Amino acid sequence: MNKAKVKKSKPLVKTTSIKNGKGVFHFTNGDIYEGSYVVVNKDIYRQEYGIYQTSDGDKYQTVWDRDRVGSKVMISYDNEAEYRGEVNNEGKMSGRGTYKFPDGSSLSAVWQNNEPVAEQIFTDTLGHSWLGKLSANKQVLGNYFL
Repeated sequence: MNKAKVKKSKPLVKTTSIKNGKGVFHFTNGDIYEGSYVVVNKDIYRQEYGIYQTSDGDKYQTVWDRDRVGSKVMISYDNEAEYRGEVNNEGKMSGRGTYKFPDGSSLSAVWQNNEPVAEQIFTDTLGHSWLGKLSANKQVLGNYFL
């Protein structure tokens, strides 16, 4: 009777090392991130609340998920404009949000890929609000003082 030798070996178990922290990171292109992060194995990601500032002066304040911008964000642009609202996975204005122009006027709308597509309310610098609708070719169909 010939018995085959059975080679004994340990099963392969892949372990994941996770570490959370807070800090400030300076990138070679001049961008800065300050906030929470997670290290998964040897990779580091923006995680939870943090502020990412580009070398151009734009700031993104959001809750991050492994380097992805959260669904709600506040973006402050270097020209003093800002956007508060929802964004898609690519960081484009998509969903409800308000864009504030440098002069203090604002446009609240439902956005899709950085363009207002519904429920546009423009508020001028005096605080007067106007309801408008855009046609398919981006022409204003009407202004209504609210």
